[in-house]
Amino acid sequence: RWETEVGHIPLDELDAAQITAAKNILLEGRSPKTVNNYLSALSSCFDYAIKHLHWINANPVKNVAKDKVNNEIDRYMTDEGLESTKSPTLKVLCHFGINTGCRKGEAHGLTWDNIDFELNTISFTKTKRIRTCVGIDKAGEMIYERNKVTPTLKNGSKLKVISMKNMPELRKLLMEYKLRSNCEYVFPQDTQHSFRFLLEKCNIDNFRFHDLRHSCASYLVQAKVPLLNVAHHLGQKDYNSVLRYAHLAEDVTEGTGSVVAARIYGKR
Repeated sequence: RWETEVGHIPLDELDAAQITAAKNILLEGRSPKTVNNYLSALSSCFDYAIKHLHWINANPVKNVAKDKVNNEIDRYMTDEGLESTKSPTLKVLCHFGINTGCRKGEAHGLTWDNIDFELNTISFTKTKRIRTCVGIDKAGEMIYERNKVTPTLKNGSKLKVISMKNMPELRKLLMEYKLRSNCEYVFPQDTQHSFRFLLEKCNIDNFRFHDLRHSCASYLVQAKVPLLNVAHHLGQKDYNSVLRYAHLAEDVTEGTGSVVAARIYGKR
């Protein structure tokens, strides 16, 4: 994207004004979040040129304002909608995502030994990334590895534990699903195609798997759950100072888990 707009400008001549002008062009037909991600990628290139190649001394992207992103979600995946899918993996994955508020990569990195049905806990320790840069070749091109599993979560934490004590519906779904599983990973398949088909069937537009995480957070906040407890449940990056103790706080997610379950399945 950047090569099209500013690729003709030498690196040491590219300034914040030129990047801002290019950013405004890229915003046409794209969401602010997408273009902000483009800015982050460009910023990483400048940082690499500064720290490793010693080509330049400053990163002009740091002086470019990012656009405000509206994360408000007013479209929700209902239990009736999930029941309409013919994909058993997708059904369980969506229930799992909305109950735990996990990231998609965290769900796909989960193995069955991370789920303890006796202690009723789910321990997130890994992330599966669709595409990861693992280095640069001699020609200066980035080397990518697909479906790479990293030994940490996206925010850098090594462990996040969710209690299933007050999530009997999710626990039952997972136990039934495990009986049919013949793989080490809980969700080994990429359900992107099935997910899109489900959205079309439910007449839901502009919805991503990550929006299940937003829905989970919305349910908790609307139920007046303290934000710190919501952070424990989601494993929010902005609360890293608290997340050091999150793996000891399964009792907190017992309460948050019951709130989400009641919202989705009704009061028991």
